[in-house]
Amino acid sequence: MDGIIAAFADHPAGFEGFCADMFRSLGYTTEVTPASRDGGYDILLRGRDGVMSIVECKCYAHGATA
Repeated sequence: MDGIIAAFADHPAGFEGFCADMFRSLGYTTEVTPASRDGGYDILLRGRDGVMSIVECKCYAHGATA
């Protein structure tokens, strides 16, 4: 877990792409939203069954608060 946090410490928006890649590897179609004015979510998912879902990504250091 600490390795993932450290990997995105200098560019936290990259975590969204990391999560999208993870979902893609699980068979979802993904669309990462723009960094600003994203409508309140970071990734739009579509499963093989056509069901759409939204994902909000957060990558905080241990002990950090939102």
